[in-house]
Amino acid sequence: MAEKKSKIPHNTERPVLITGHKNPDTDSICAAISYSRLKNKINNTDRYIPCRAGNPNAETSFVLEHFKVDAPLLLDNVKTQVSDIAYRKTPGVSKNMSLKQAYQMMRDGHVVTLPAVNQNGILEGLITMSDIAKSYMNVYDSAIISTAETPFKNILETLEATLITGDANRNCQDGKVLIAAANPEMMNYYIEPHDIVILGNRAESQLSALDNGADCIIICEGANASPTIKALAEQNGM
Repeated sequence: MAEKKSKIPHNTERPVLITGHKNPDTDSICAAISYSRLKNKINNTDRYIPCRAGNPNAETSFVLEHFKVDAPLLLDNVKTQVSDIAYRKTPGVSKNMSLKQAYQMMRDGHVVTLPAVNQNGILEGLITMSDIAKSYMNVYDSAIISTAETPFKNILETLEATLITGDANRNCQDGKVLIAAANPEMMNYYIEPHDIVILGNRAESQLSALDNGADCIIICEGANASPTIKALAEQNGM
């Protein structure tokens, strides 16, 4: 008897395949048929389909023909296919999105992965919750922002800060992040060109950071930049 690969019907909402072992004998074939019929009687949600993992032997073929029962569907393999996997569609995001915004999207959507796509919707990478956790834990690399070429607008968004002067769309490409807690004389020894300097409302410290070529100064404590500091920052191209 010639055997053809059977096709699983697609007119059911969620087909569930019931099969026995490889090289099936009569017990295996009959068990798949009877169990699928039982499940279809007691469950109206899914459709249970009897299957077999190989061709029936002569004894099984005789039994099926005697009772006029069709042989179960033939499965070539039982390996997981993409069509078998339940997945949730999530919107693609820009690779320039800040980690804070990506985390908020994952939290609100109850997902742990976001696809990063280009302007044509082509996949370029993945952002996962573990990636975000690792980046936050990597606190010992003071140059991580410039290494990642982070846009300044992402820093503004994360800090919920206000831009006083400069181009928010520019990327940070050099320098490190540091906190200017020392006096201005000491700052001259460790502030280098293109650094991002976090400081308070001390005007002399702000001037020292600008004089040493900082690309960005972040003024904390809700303090405002004086007209002199703002003019000097604009003069330096910040």
